[in-house]
Formats: sequence, C-alpha cells, structure tokens
Amino acid sequence: MQRKDSSVSMAMIGLLVLTACAPSQSASGPADQAITGQPAPEKNLVIAIQRELDSFDTNVTGEVGSPVTGGANNIPPLADDGLLRIVSGGQRLLLLADELPSDTKGTWVVKPDGTMDVTWKLRPNAKWHDGTPVTSADFAFAHLLRNDREAAIGQRPIGQRLVRSVSTPDPRTFVQHFSEPTIAGIEGDSPLPKHILEAVYLQDKGAIRHHRYFSTDFVGTGPFKLVNWVPGSHMEFQRFDEYYRGPAKLNRIVFKFLGDPNTMAANILAEAVDVVLPVGIGVDIAVEIRDRWAAQGTGHQVRLDTRDGAESLEIMINPVYARPVNGMTQAAVRQALLQAINRQELKETMVGDLSDVALTFYHPDDENYPFVKDVINQYAFPYDVRRAQELLVGAGWVRGADGILVHQPSGERFDYQVLIRPGNGPLKQASIIQDYWKAVGVALDIEVLT
Repeated sequence: MQRKDSSVSMAMIGLLVLTACAPSQSASGPADQAITGQPAPEKNLVIAIQRELDSFDTNVTGEVGSPVTGGANNIPPLADDGLLRIVSGGQRLLLLADELPSDTKGTWVVKPDGTMDVTWKLRPNAKWHDGTPVTSADFAFAHLLRNDREAAIGQRPIGQRLVRSVSTPDPRTFVQHFSEPTIAGIEGDSPLPKHILEAVYLQDKGAIRHHRYFSTDFVGTGPFKLVNWVPGSHMEFQRFDEYYRGPAKLNRIVFKFLGDPNTMAANILAEAVDVVLPVGIGVDIAVEIRDRWAAQGTGHQVRLDTRDGAESLEIMINPVYARPVNGMTQAAVRQALLQAINRQELKETMVGDLSDVALTFYHPDDENYPFVKDVINQYAFPYDVRRAQELLVGAGWVRGADGILVHQPSGERFDYQVLIRPGNGPLKQASIIQDYWKAVGVALDIEVLT
C-alpha cells in the first residue's frame, strides 16, 4: 500500500546557523577587528549525521551504502566542486565553470552526424587545496580514470557515460565529445588532481581505488579542506582561504557520525552538536526536545516542516508480476486492506498532532489539491475490520488452519512483500501496517531497500 501524508522533516538548530560561502570576503574583516581591538572569534559548526562517508569519489571506488539516507551526501559539496551544481528549482550554480555552454556562442554544438560537443571554460583562479591550479588536464584525467573499468568500479551518471572522448585545447578549455545529444551534457563533471593521482594510476590501475586520496588524504577544490578524518568518529574541515569564490563565513566544520538516534538526541541536549541533518532522529524525540527547549527558554529550535513525500510502502498490482495473483490486483482486496488499517491511530503513532490523516499524496496547500479532493474522498473508507473481512471472503480469500488467508479457487496463500526505504520511520510504519494486516490474515514480509 502506497501512502503519502503531511509528514515531518527535521533540522535541529542549536548554537549556530549554517552559513553559506561568501562570494567575496570572510564574515569577519578588518572593520570588525578595529571596533573590538581583538581578532574576531572563530565561527565553528558541529553537524551530526547518521552514517559515515564511503568515499569522496564513488565513481572510482564504488559505494557501500546509500549516503542519502544518513546525511553523508552533505559532505562532498563542502570540499569539492565540479563545473556546476544543480540547486533547488533546477537552477545551475556555476562553480569551476566560467560560463554555461551555449549554442549561440558555439560551445554547445549538435552535429549533423548525431554527435554533440560541449565546451567548458574554466575559472582562471581555481586551485586545489594544496595550491596547485585547476586545469583542463585534471578534467581529462578524471574522464580517463572514471571510465577505465580496470581502475574504477563505480557507476557513472548516464550523461557522462555518453562522453566518448575529451580534448583540452588549452589549460582553461575542456571539451566533451558526446556520442549522441543529451541535455545531461550540461550537468557538468568534476576534476581529479592529475598531479597527485596520475603516477599511482600508471603504476597500478587496480590499486588506485584503494588510495587514501579518496578518503583520509583527500585534496579538493571546494570552500573547505579536509584536515582530519577519524574513521567511525568524525571528520573535520577547515576553511580554504584561497577558494576562488572567496573564503567561507565559517572557520571550521565538524561532522560527527552518530548512527543511534538516542545518542544523537543526547548530543543535542548536551549542546555537543549544533545541527542535525535529516534523516536523524524520530518525530517523538524531536517533539520532546522541542518542548524541553521551549520550557528552558534556550532559544534553540526544532523545525518541523510538513511535506508531501511518501514513506515508500510499495504495492504491486500488475497481474504479470503480482504475487499472489488474486491479491492486490483485485479492487475489493485493496479496499479491504485499506479498511483494515486504523489510519488515525497510525498517524498519531507516527507524527502525533503534527499532521492530519492524508487521503491523497497532494498536500492541502498544493495547487492541484482542489482538483483531486472530491475524487479522493470517495475512497475515504473508514477503519472497519469486520467489513474488511467480508470483502476478503467475497473475493475468495478464507483463513486457513494457520490463520493465513488462502484463495479458494486457486489455493494461493496471501504471502506478500512490501519494499520500504531505509530508516527508522519507514520501518516503524511498515511494522504497524504488518500488524494490522496480520489481524485479517495477510502474511506480510518487509524488505528494506539498499
């Protein structure tokens, strides 16, 4: 059963607020020092995330887990820049690229033979964290390494897999030659330091993905440089003062790896961390911390945002793949299992009073909500276990000796599987639904996606 509701996402904000990079100068300058007579105090930030970063370049090293589920995907952008970054709203933020490729300027060309060339101009003042200038040779080397299957084992984005070759007319010009036209051609790429990795690559291709450059010895191009990585504990980054877009406003950022939600909550209350990035702690803990801070008058914040994202509890109704065949493919069965769930109780367990029971995956504030509301209300069946059992019997499903439903015409058992995203929230929700469906005879197996 797929479900969407006005759920919550959380960001814990304690002592400081995360500050973006300054395009021109640091937050504390000579004027601040002149007023106080003392150097401006350092601005540091400690961020808690659930899981540790696998690698700074999983295109080369491969990926062990999903960084999105534990906050690790927030780390690389601090230390490493590509040509550009796609930000909220789909806008492209220019980073190492001096300008976007353009058909009018002849830097984005689709040829008569169906191939495509994209030319990138690089910023003149970009540097690696060791002070070496970033050049087109670094992009050419990155293309060579990431596409060498003897060396790199990670999955390349589809757009980059279509690049058949590259060329470097000069140190600030990098040309990608695509085998076919694709809009992904202007999503850009990121360089690798040729001056650090080329000798290693030429000496032993198979060993390069294990090189410490991709972990503890990383050298990047971003606003912060890695200065310490203690595996299993934390990573520490220091502001890179020669950053081509200007020094960041923060001096130091530390990521602490706190996989257990209770440990994360304890660090929040002890003010040992400043920010918790989703996915971090559960709603119940977040609300408890919010109420405690409000009572103490600390001024710290727990932000609870409604969203219309699904917890990804997936059903299969295609009769070619559905098992059992006469299960979710039948409207009466789907209605029965919907009525077997106490959605009000489920909502209160998951998010308390922070949400209403949702009938559609459109949030009430969504512009499309008025168009679907009346239709969806037709399916607002109430919680009614007896009615659910009647519907199942009418569809041919009767409990066997072990309490599991059996389809009388075919002899199928109602053994079913749902797929959920990783995380405590989806698992908790699926487990509650598992109990509801068990009460009417469905044997539900929960599979957590990798």
